[in-house]
Amino acid sequence: MKQHHYLLEDLRSAENAVITLENAGVQPKQIHVFHHDHLAMQKRHLNDASFISELDILHAGERGLLVGLFAAGLVAFVVWELLAGHEVVAMISVFAGLVAMGFCTWLGGMIGASSDNYRIQPYHDHIQSGGSVIIVDVDPGKELFVLDTMQTMHPEAMHKGLSSSIDNPMAGDFFLRKHAEW
Repeated sequence: MKQHHYLLEDLRSAENAVITLENAGVQPKQIHVFHHDHLAMQKRHLNDASFISELDILHAGERGLLVGLFAAGLVAFVVWELLAGHEVVAMISVFAGLVAMGFCTWLGGMIGASSDNYRIQPYHDHIQSGGSVIIVDVDPGKELFVLDTMQTMHPEAMHKGLSSSIDNPMAGDFFLRKHAEW
């Protein structure tokens, strides 16, 4: 499934676009709206993006896991060499490796908790200035229909690209942008 990104000037435009998409057959759970005023979004009954969608917790945690796998191997090897000849060296090496991997994953998640999600990071300034971002999860068969509907009914919505709905730990910048209170 692909995600199409649209930039809109304000929340009213986003609300109109969401209504159009829902009337065109797109499920509400496939439409994610990002705006700095969460209360206004709730009052308009828009599908406000969850904090998991706003923050980079999972994505950075996955990166931490990849670093942790390398660290686990390194720590396990060092412990194995240091404790060579000890009765339970294998168990201690595995445990030390698991602790290193868990720490790196946890640290990655904590770094991600203070950063914008890599999918909305390019639109941070637009959201800060009062604009809205809509990310629509589109089935491959409906992709052209959704693109045509948005272009016809909402020409003010700028199509800014697409991404995969599958989280890729290698996608996005490696220098995360700090999450600011919107």
